[in-house]
Amino acid sequence: MNTITSQALHWHPAATPPDADMTVLLWIAEGNEADWAGGWWDGEDWRLCESGGVAAGTVTHWCEPEGPEA
Repeated sequence: MNTITSQALHWHPAATPPDADMTVLLWIAEGNEADWAGGWWDGEDWRLCESGGVAAGTVTHWCEPEGPEA
C-alpha cells in the first residue's frame, strides 16, 4: 500500500545562501515569470543541476526538501 505524505517547504531568502555545494531547490524570477529548479550555491554563483551553468534570472529563494523517511 502506498502512503502519500506532504511536506511544507521552508523557503530561505537567497541573500542568506546555504552551505556551498549543498543541493537545494531554487526559486528563480526572470521578468514576469518565476519557476523552481534544482541547483546549488558555489560560493559565488547559483548553479543549476541540469547543466552546471550559472542560473539565468534572479534566484530569490532556496529550500532544502526532505525525502520520505525509510
